[in-house]
Amino acid sequence: MDRPYRIEIMPGVWLTAIQSRKFKSSYWSLRLLTPLTQETAAMNAVLPRVLRRGTASCPDQEQLAAALDEMYGGAIEPLVSRRGECHVFGFVASFLDDGLVPDETPLLDQAAQLLGELLLQPATRNGRLKSEYVDGERDNLVAEIKSLLNDKRSYANNRLIEEMCADEPFHINRLGGLEQAEKLNVTKLNRYYREVLATARMEVYYCGSADPQQVELAWREALMDLPRHEILDLPETIIRMPEGEKQVTDHLDVT
Repeated sequence: MDRPYRIEIMPGVWLTAIQSRKFKSSYWSLRLLTPLTQETAAMNAVLPRVLRRGTASCPDQEQLAAALDEMYGGAIEPLVSRRGECHVFGFVASFLDDGLVPDETPLLDQAAQLLGELLLQPATRNGRLKSEYVDGERDNLVAEIKSLLNDKRSYANNRLIEEMCADEPFHINRLGGLEQAEKLNVTKLNRYYREVLATARMEVYYCGSADPQQVELAWREALMDLPRHEILDLPETIIRMPEGEKQVTDHLDVT
């Protein structure tokens, strides 16, 4: 395995590619990074889910699934996580490695183009994200946030972080807050989507047998229409040590 190939392919867009022939599938990831804030966390969590519902050429999940089947059963899933005091969201994907494609199908280019289309050319109506997709994924997010209470062990861990890091952005759940999630609508999310495309830091990853420079060319082509303005600075992780011991008790109904 060679050393990682890392290059800035556009302002604020970094590619990290690792050439390896150990795996039957190639790994892809397209991630946007923004400061972790209560106001934007729920939108960051729901945005990749909405974009994953369809693209301009595959406007619903059925057509998108058919396109992935034609690419030897590729898979693309939405992603949302925290890294320090940054919010990370986007897509992870896997495709049959180019070295195992039985014909000369340009799978590398197709995979990059499909991921680029998911980000830049989502299914829209009158120039906006489809309201039924936004409403559906908002309701799914609200249900997921509410369900966090059902697993008491995970709930206790989340509450520990909320209390221990109360003065740091890290206390914000990766899914955002329930109140902010319930207020999501297509107008608000569409405006935020345009803003984040232009200003968010992006990290693109690839691991597979393809030459890293070929991967770079494929991603440059896939993201050529990405608008870029002033890129947001990412915050440094600040750790504040608590002063003394603090005990918190939550009383909940149990069965």
